[in-house]
Amino acid sequence: MPYIFTLFYLQYPPEKYQKQAQLTDPDEYGFGQVEKFDKFIFNFESPEKMEKRSVVIGSIDNFKGLTNIDTSQLQSIIINGEPMFQIFIKE
Repeated sequence: MPYIFTLFYLQYPPEKYQKQAQLTDPDEYGFGQVEKFDKFIFNFESPEKMEKRSVVIGSIDNFKGLTNIDTSQLQSIIINGEPMFQIFIKE
């Protein structure tokens, strides 16, 4: 899950995360997804609509069909030769 990577690599304090994490309603299996905490939002938003100085991370499919972005600003994260996700930075 993307939020787990964010927490781990930023060494985000668990007590701070637990106080502010916002979850979706539980699904049919009783699990909710983390929607946001602090300044991090885990719902894909089209880069065409995002504010300047923002970053969007999504699957390869999330970025297909977008025509109003500079694709040279997309960075692919590749693991074992397979693209896992892409990062778009709007400056």
